[in-house]
Amino acid sequence: MHRVLIGVVVFGAVAIAGIGFAGSYAAVRELALQKGFGSFAYVFPIGIDAGICVLLALAWASWSCLPNSSERASSSLRRAVIHCRSCIPCALQGSHGVPTW
Repeated sequence: MHRVLIGVVVFGAVAIAGIGFAGSYAAVRELALQKGFGSFAYVFPIGIDAGICVLLALAWASWSCLPNSSERASSSLRRAVIHCRSCIPCALQGSHGVPTW
């Protein structure tokens, strides 16, 4: 029963991530084209999303290996900065009238 539940959760998470990536990719690509990025506009959104994933994985890995609370506090600050960086695509979409729904 647990395997079925885990499978449903993983499938749902992948579906939600795919929908979010498709919407974000289209919006950021369109903005990059408008701003004159040329052919680089087609890979620019992938770089942003990959950077977010790498930085979040790095923050999680560094936080999970820290022994004391003061180190974890500084790691939490880094994670907050990374989460703020994750908001950049949303801010770009909102500032250019791209619907987020």
